Order: sequence, then structure tokens, then C-alpha cells
Amino acid sequence: MIDRRQFLQHSTVVSLTPWIPAFLPATLRAADVRKDDRILVVIQLDGGNDGLNTVVPFTDENYAKYRRELRIADKDVLKLNGSIGLNPGMKQAADLFLDGRLAIVQGVGYPNPNRSHFESMSIWHHARTDSRQHDGNGWLGRALDAGPQRDSAVADSVYVGNETIPVSLRGRRANAVSLERESPTSRCWRPSPPASPHRRGTI
Repeated sequence: MIDRRQFLQHSTVVSLTPWIPAFLPATLRAADVRKDDRILVVIQLDGGNDGLNTVVPFTDENYAKYRRELRIADKDVLKLNGSIGLNPGMKQAADLFLDGRLAIVQGVGYPNPNRSHFESMSIWHHARTDSRQHDGNGWLGRALDAGPQRDSAVADSVYVGNETIPVSLRGRRANAVSLERESPTSRCWRPSPPASPHRRGTI
């Protein structure tokens, strides 16, 4: 698998250009590329999530005013700085943040958000707002497609979960494999359906 900086330089920036500042692609391309052992891990949380009780704005007076029963008490919030903290059930995430190994990006979205659940999910997986571009090739799959070509027998990405490999991981030639568990002894490998006629088969 390509390293994190190469991934950002050669793929993610290309696939997400409409949503990032203009200076960032040039900055990343100019950065010195050095291999390391780090791996990009994407955690996708499907379903409804109470964002305000996940990343808690505990000093915002409106949080206490409008969430009299639902709000998390100040004493229970895992404080990250003087204004936000994490849900008390996220101590490991708080430890990673305080150790400089986790970043939190708030207010992520796109103009004129679509209120359809299914259309919104498709936009998220494709990282494209135009439904005519929802061709089954997701943003991570396209990013991996843009990287160095690998042997077809080697997985470009690994999905851990009980569902079908998500659209976000599917690409025209990137290989994704699926494991039901993260155990190294797991043998539950499932291929993802091809995103297009041009996509190579998966393991």
C-alpha cells in the first residue's frame, strides 16, 4: 500500500479538489515524500449520530440552554481544550488527541445539502454532489486508482465489517477485500461487486 503522504499527494487531493483550499494541493505536491510505516484508517459510522454529544461544545451557552436533559454534564466531558471535549465513552480517542495522533474536523459539509438520506449517502461515498457522476466508483477507490499500479493479486485496501464493501472503497482497478473480523486468523474474505465493466476482479 502507498504511504500516507503519497496517498495525499497523488490521489486524495485530486478526488477532493472542489472541497479543499487552493493552496493545499501545491503544498502537498511540494512536500518531501518519505516512506513510513503509517496506515490511513477510515472509520465509517453508518446511521444516526448525535454530533453535539460526540464532540461536545461544553462552553457554548446554547448547548446547555437547548439540551437541558440531553446534554453531557461538564464534569463528565473529556476536555480537549477550553471549548470542546469528547463524549465520556471516547476516552481512547481523547488520549489519541492529547498525544497528537488524532485530529478533529468540525463543520464538514457541502453547499445546499440534499435532505434525502439515500442521495446524501451516495454523495458521501462518491465525494461528488452531481448524481450524474455517481457511477459506483467511490472517493477512496478513485484515490487508490490514481496511485501506483499494483499486482492484481495484492489488496489495495481492506474493509472490516459484516456488510458488502462500501461504494467509497470501490474503484476501476483498485482491489478491495472484506473481512468480517480484524483477527489475523479470519478467513472470511468476500469480494466486492465490480463498480464498472472496467474494474478488475477482487480477491
